[in-house]
Amino acid sequence: MFYIIFLRELDDCADNRQAARFNQMLNAWDNIKANSPENQLGRNLWNVFDVFNLSFYEMNQMIAGQKADLYGVKIKDMNDLKHYSYQVAGTVGQLIMPILTNHDVSGIYSHINNIGIAMQITNIIRDVKEDALAGRLYLPQKLMETFHVERKDLIRDHASDNLKSLLKYLADYANNLYSDKKVVLKSIDNRNAKVAVGLAVDGYHKILTNIIKQKYDV
Repeated sequence: MFYIIFLRELDDCADNRQAARFNQMLNAWDNIKANSPENQLGRNLWNVFDVFNLSFYEMNQMIAGQKADLYGVKIKDMNDLKHYSYQVAGTVGQLIMPILTNHDVSGIYSHINNIGIAMQITNIIRDVKEDALAGRLYLPQKLMETFHVERKDLIRDHASDNLKSLLKYLADYANNLYSDKKVVLKSIDNRNAKVAVGLAVDGYHKILTNIIKQKYDV
């Protein structure tokens, strides 16, 4: 549980732009990597990484994504969007899956990552107006140019046809990635863990399905 809390708090610090607290957590993470944690939470986290042989690389990537978010990530194209989504969402799946199963999941990291990207893109589509009002922009700049969408279009009461077309493009991309759920669930032996992961993925997929039914008027 403390492991999930640590990941959650990093994300919250980035979302709420709490730079001081975020940097405190980065210092704690540096101490954990050096096997010199300063408190019980740090010692517990180090034990989790040690027992389950988790990757420092994935955690570093996740932190890099949260740091970019904290200071205003700039997404130019789909490659940037996929990379950002991998950092803030795909990595979390890769850090959690080895705890949920005895199988070696390194061979399905691409499928785990795809689910994370699909869930993050769902978030971006759902929150496009809320993010814009908060000064955040996660839509790729090149897509906005292609579909003739301007930032002022993101804060209107109803989505324009151009914005709907852009969001449909992203939704179609995410929908294809959700199909990787079967591969991910198949690798989990524990029934409770399988159900929990399945519910999490299905919940996000349902959000996207409802947005599609509403014709992308987010």
